[in-house]
Amino acid sequence: WRPRRSILLLSWGAGEYGFFGATEWVEEYLKIFESRVVAYLNVDLALTFNYNLRISATPLLHKIITEALKATPAPDPSLDYKTLWDHWIDRNRAASPKLLDWEMASSSEHAPFYQRIGIPVLNMLWSHDNGLYNWTDYPLYHTAFEDFEAIKNILDPTFAYHLSLGHLWGLMTIGLADAKILPMNPEDETSMLEGMIEKLQEDFEDFFYAYDISIDPLKATIQKFSQVAKDFNTKLRNLSTIS
Repeated sequence: WRPRRSILLLSWGAGEYGFFGATEWVEEYLKIFESRVVAYLNVDLALTFNYNLRISATPLLHKIITEALKATPAPDPSLDYKTLWDHWIDRNRAASPKLLDWEMASSSEHAPFYQRIGIPVLNMLWSHDNGLYNWTDYPLYHTAFEDFEAIKNILDPTFAYHLSLGHLWGLMTIGLADAKILPMNPEDETSMLEGMIEKLQEDFEDFFYAYDISIDPLKATIQKFSQVAKDFNTKLRNLSTIS
């Protein structure tokens, strides 16, 4: 087997100093990456607890995330979840009405890929129940106790949750590398843009009114993008053969 697209496995240093390792590498090969890289799948902390799978991703990856979640076995059969999708959607629906978070913060090495190259990115990890614990970082974070023994004896003794995350990552990677046409839906991007313009209007309505600022041109541009995205999908569905 040889993938249609190259797969790079990356490990970073200098993360606590502004993600220098990833940032300098991206900047060094910026022109090449802008024209060739199609996605970046980030796993920083694979697991801080084993309750809830948290995924933040730009909209163009939502389709392949959904497909991969449904094809990945649930890590713990005793919880009566058949697939990782079942586990994820049940526990995330209880925690937040927005299952996939597209508000990508600069919290890990995905930042330069997203902010400098502008490619689709995701960040995912197993985490705690936000309804029970109001943690920003879990208690072992950056301490001498954040080690292999903590995973083996406390957080994931069978490593089933690490395995499920690796399975999910692998399915998404193969899907992106092997597909004749990238499994990305531009209409998913439209939903994000429409939500952002609504929030912009809501947050700065008084300011816009005070200084006679109109965002109608921006709204018109988003509407145009929406129509182009629909036309693209229509043409894609009508293709009889893809070589």
